[in-house]
Amino acid sequence: RETAVGLNLDGLDINPGITMELPSAEVSAHEISAEFKIKQTKSINSNKGSRRVTIAVIRVPIEKEYIAFPRLSHQVFLKIKSKNVSDYPLIPGKLNVFYGGVLVNRSRMDFLNPGEIFDVPMGIDEAIKVKRKLVKSETGTKGMFKKKAVRSYHYNITVENRRKNRLSMTVTDLIPVSATDFVQVKITRVTPTNITDKKLKKKGFLKWQ
Repeated sequence: RETAVGLNLDGLDINPGITMELPSAEVSAHEISAEFKIKQTKSINSNKGSRRVTIAVIRVPIEKEYIAFPRLSHQVFLKIKSKNVSDYPLIPGKLNVFYGGVLVNRSRMDFLNPGEIFDVPMGIDEAIKVKRKLVKSETGTKGMFKKKAVRSYHYNITVENRRKNRLSMTVTDLIPVSATDFVQVKITRVTPTNITDKKLKKKGFLKWQ
């Protein structure tokens, strides 16, 4: 037995306050389980083939988020963030994503409790590109009595949005992390201001939104 969920994302590029539909049944939610009673009668053939039956239709809010890792790729990825606004859990199963009536992505959905937030990867958006370019590289020495080798790198990251509307995007860059006290890594200047916390910086990440 396999549970399948379909997400209908029609109107994704039109309205910012969009909703998506999960392919109704009476539901009895218990502390650690949920019982779904399908309202209509369905005939299931006795052959080896499978038959799908709609259990519930739920309208939930969604947010689009674009993600880029310019050091690794010039491509930008689209992710949908949503929330289980129903009063019952959504059990794991196959996830089919539809946009404009066309199947655009296949994935898998984990168990979702009521109120739990979940992400749906949508793949690459070819209308948006990101580029990371080395602008300048310098090598020199520092110190009067004890000379230290110093290397500096200046990078410029640009994002090209070919869509007509503004979008929310997170750009994550990678920076060197020293594994020894003999080598120090310092960030001299970053514009615009990034949203990276101290833990991420220690792991070698810079993030903008």
